[in-house]
Amino acid sequence: MAGAAKNFVVSVDIGTTNIKACVYDKLGKIRGESLEKIILEYPRPGWSEIDDEHLWERFQTSVKRAVGESHIGFDEIACLGVATQRGTFTTWNKNTGKLLHKFICWSDLRCAEMCKQWNNKFTLKAIHAFGSLFHFFTGSNRFIAAKAIRFFPKMAATRLAWVLENMPEARDLAAKGDLLFGTIDTWLLWKLSNGQLHMTDCSNASSTGLFDPWKFTWSGLVTSILNVPMGILPEVGDTSQVFCTCPESLFGTSFPISAIVAD
Repeated sequence: MAGAAKNFVVSVDIGTTNIKACVYDKLGKIRGESLEKIILEYPRPGWSEIDDEHLWERFQTSVKRAVGESHIGFDEIACLGVATQRGTFTTWNKNTGKLLHKFICWSDLRCAEMCKQWNNKFTLKAIHAFGSLFHFFTGSNRFIAAKAIRFFPKMAATRLAWVLENMPEARDLAAKGDLLFGTIDTWLLWKLSNGQLHMTDCSNASSTGLFDPWKFTWSGLVTSILNVPMGILPEVGDTSQVFCTCPESLFGTSFPISAIVAD
């Protein structure tokens, strides 16, 4: 017996305060949608977090409600794509999947003092000077970026450095090669692939402050300044591709996750 025609695409947009899921038909018309609230937590002044279990539950609920409103079956879905807020991240044990802390939001300010210290270091001033010098002699735009490097709390890079400096378990796992870092998209792919895929796309990678867009890879310079081990960072791929197939246990059938992008 032939299976159902797969004529619909699901998009999920994970913002700071809500998750919106939409079901589109072949003509690009919205057939069903759902808007689910994300609860932000503020454990200390200046800190902003999201509970991972809450985010996972909201993600599933948003997809189920949007598909339910569209009056189609999950077996009619051709693929799913995800857009996520930039800069929000977590870290976890790659062997157990257990998170070391809740998602640290892009608006979190816990590393503000560290940013001031980095920006005032002689090392950074020297990089700025050499960047200007090399740009003058070579004309390469890549060195413009080098002379403009500064650190801010909104960068996932600086908040990750805070985690590695202030959480001994994170540093210990990183030293053993057992720590993984990921923005929301990376963590979702890890969950949807049952821990088989540690990956992100270039738009999410570029928003971390750790990515070198000229070489299209993680920056050895920035990771060195912030003392971030390269081994904890995900593989970077294209925005549009089949990343993985979500397990049948989640929605009763499987379909590919075919796009990841930072909004």
